[in-house]
Amino acid sequence: MTYDIKVSSLVRESLNGLLIDPFERTITKINILPTLLGIYDAIHADIFENYYVNRSNDYIYLDGNGLTGTYPENQDHQAFFLLSTRSEMFAGYGLILGTDEQGLSIDA
Repeated sequence: MTYDIKVSSLVRESLNGLLIDPFERTITKINILPTLLGIYDAIHADIFENYYVNRSNDYIYLDGNGLTGTYPENQDHQAFFLLSTRSEMFAGYGLILGTDEQGLSIDA
């Protein structure tokens, strides 16, 4: 049995996001691969969490270790940031991406 697999027109080659860098105190528009690895690379993490940011269906992806405070000893994560729409303080990098009606990541 063979299957004819068609790549959806929804698959994108890249995504535009906003990278929050608390170490340099900058917010930069970046282009990432639309994959989990693209998110991991952007926020310099091996685990992440995401949170709803605003009514425009934007989400922020954060280093999961920054939420629990369980950083490996060899990492220096001592820069933090706040969002006006959240009450928590976050450690490390943050990546903001948009989300469409189907829950897929889109440009921020």
